[in-house]
Amino acid sequence: MKIRYDPSLVEEVVYHTMRRLEVMGGGRLSRSYRRRRNRCYRFSDPTERERVFVALHRELFEVFGFDRVIPEILGEFPELEGRIAEGSVERVRRVRDEGVEFFVRPDPQQRRTMVLKIRVETFLEPEFLLRFLRHEIGHVANMVDPSFRYKPDIAIPGESSAKRNLVIDRFRLFWSIQVDGQIVRRGKEPLSSREDRRREFQEAVADPASRGAFDHIWGGPLHSQADLLLAAEDPMTLLQAVRTGRDRSGETRQPGLPCPVCGFPTVDWASDPESLSAKVVARIQAESPAWSPEKSLCARCEEIYALPDPGYLPRPVLR
Repeated sequence: MKIRYDPSLVEEVVYHTMRRLEVMGGGRLSRSYRRRRNRCYRFSDPTERERVFVALHRELFEVFGFDRVIPEILGEFPELEGRIAEGSVERVRRVRDEGVEFFVRPDPQQRRTMVLKIRVETFLEPEFLLRFLRHEIGHVANMVDPSFRYKPDIAIPGESSAKRNLVIDRFRLFWSIQVDGQIVRRGKEPLSSREDRRREFQEAVADPASRGAFDHIWGGPLHSQADLLLAAEDPMTLLQAVRTGRDRSGETRQPGLPCPVCGFPTVDWASDPESLSAKVVARIQAESPAWSPEKSLCARCEEIYALPDPGYLPRPVLR
């Protein structure tokens, strides 16, 4: 995929990188840059002068390797290969304006375009830049997944502007939690940690049972755009989904049924037993050989078997 960069972003990133190098003792390279930059002013024609300015900064942008960062992150999402026709990177000045936009052109090919909006300051922080790009491109990966059922023009519910703004804020948070959880399962560093996202979720959903709902978004199967929006409008729908414990096989674990591991009735089922680590699965099967993740388990058993050194393991009922 070809990526087009905003020339003003490229110039500012190169300029500030040179300033940093100068402070760190890279004066020789910085002086060379200034000499080449000053030569650009020799062109009296504004169009030609702008052309050589853009060429100079694009050359140095590539020398510093900035042009390789986005392709590197795209490589972490093989499902996107061949599904986006073109991409562009635009400069924005405010944090709240950063993000990604996704367009499908109204032509016979329905070409898809990804637009990343980034501040210069973000580009100058390498570790944060990687996490930021991974997170935003993770949203795009959801958008192209048919099971997400993405629609660019979705109606926001709410009888007032205040209610609609609340729904939008929750929807963005829930989707970000889902994307960061997916990134962790890819073995990469997310934009925000699980603990930070949990705190954000608890602030947005003031319910004692919200822990299970958070885990359901973070570690569960892909939730569609409509499902996330419904949960944003009424978080109780998400809490109810957790309490009924619908697993990936489509079987519903009704409240009050016995846990296949400990045998006790439960109303709090594990949100996504199929995402348990191999170590945790092995621990459970050591005590309950007939158990498998598809059979699910209660949230209490999930918590106990995930402990580094469990001091108590529920008595299994499956042999």
